[in-house]
Amino acid sequence: MGDFAVRSMRADDLDPVLALESPEPEAPHWERAAYESFLIPSEAPNVQHAAWVATCDGERIGFAAARIVFEICDLESVFVAAPCRKQGIGLALMGAINAWARQHACERIELEVRESNRRAIRFYERLGFLPEGRREEYYRHPDEAAVLMALELRAG
Repeated sequence: MGDFAVRSMRADDLDPVLALESPEPEAPHWERAAYESFLIPSEAPNVQHAAWVATCDGERIGFAAARIVFEICDLESVFVAAPCRKQGIGLALMGAINAWARQHACERIELEVRESNRRAIRFYERLGFLPEGRREEYYRHPDEAAVLMALELRAG
């Protein structure tokens, strides 16, 4: 794999992102309209949303999406294709989200992760996220609880 880059998601990324996530059980499996919503500016005064893609040699190899409601950034999704993992791509996507959240004066970033996804939980813990609770039966196919995690952006 060559060098990768992270940039804002565009409309021409939608089909490749859908193709990237469709065979992967860990991916969000959203409808196209859900991804499209991240590309359209919010009309709500206290809501922002954004999405990013990671590319390498013209191929989409990862993506992330987040939403800000008031001072809380909710990490909606972060995904890196299996053959491209452990190369800093997830870290770069999370860096883009962190910078965006800080730019919008967010107090924290929150996320949900499948309880069985130990690899992702360890990744978030290395970034400073702390577990804050569980949400039973949050995920479907298979049914599973979510671990709630958060990263404080403002020092107390």
